[in-house]
Amino acid sequence: SDDTGTVLWPASPLLCYFLLSDIGRRLLEGTSVLELGAGVGIPGLIAGRQCSTLVLTDHNAQVVERLTANLNLNRDTLCHSAT
Repeated sequence: SDDTGTVLWPASPLLCYFLLSDIGRRLLEGTSVLELGAGVGIPGLIAGRQCSTLVLTDHNAQVVERLTANLNLNRDTLCHSAT
């Protein structure tokens, strides 16, 4: 079984730190974000706080279920067009 999308990759905390920085937030403000192979979606969910449009994808149906649950749990902090 492919469990790649169920693991938070070691670089994710660094990416999240950058996305939460002043520079990262300004870079994302008003943009469209497409994350391919989003897995659990942590960086994408952080990006979704600043961008105008957010699309998170993954090829594994079980991972998409978890990703959808994470998206729904964080919906009130995300841009209005997050899918």
